[in-house]
Amino acid sequence: MLKLAALGLLCQAHVDCNDPSAAAQRVKDMLPQMQPRGPRIHALVLDQLAGVLSEYQPEKAFTEISRALALPAAADEDLEAQLRLRLSTVEVARGNDDEALRAIERALTLWSQHEERAEASMAARYLSVGILLRMFDPKDALREASQVRAFFEDEGDKYRAGMALVAVATIAYARGGFDEAIDSLQVAKEILEV
Repeated sequence: MLKLAALGLLCQAHVDCNDPSAAAQRVKDMLPQMQPRGPRIHALVLDQLAGVLSEYQPEKAFTEISRALALPAAADEDLEAQLRLRLSTVEVARGNDDEALRAIERALTLWSQHEERAEASMAARYLSVGILLRMFDPKDALREASQVRAFFEDEGDKYRAGMALVAVATIAYARGGFDEAIDSLQVAKEILEV
């Protein structure tokens, strides 16, 4: 299931480099297939959709991530934390910095309650810094995302290392580094398919 979410994000980021509206349509087309598989997978697909929409239709992105948070599966703390992080990026796109910080704080609170999730909390802290820096300095955000990738590679966590590379690709593209973004996505694809 984690791999499904990872590959969904990878697909989203790759298509997003070319045409955000096409990316949104692709994820929308996934919804009827994923919804019968249960509320958790449904929530993850809505999460992907919100991620695509946040760049050019932030209000619709907010609607989709709110739908995901309203699903019964969102009572799971790990999933809620993931959705709250997505909400934070949507709130940044909507210009609601305070709401973005509150969403990040909620995700951190959920993860910090469990010692075994310390690495997830650490990742959220790095990503939250990256989210905020991206508003002002994408170069610094790229450095933060690269540090996250290095941390998880050292830990042997291929899933999170791959996801960090997706973040690197997204930020690189935001800086106009199309070739760098494609290279990062290719490496992420190789990691996630192992």
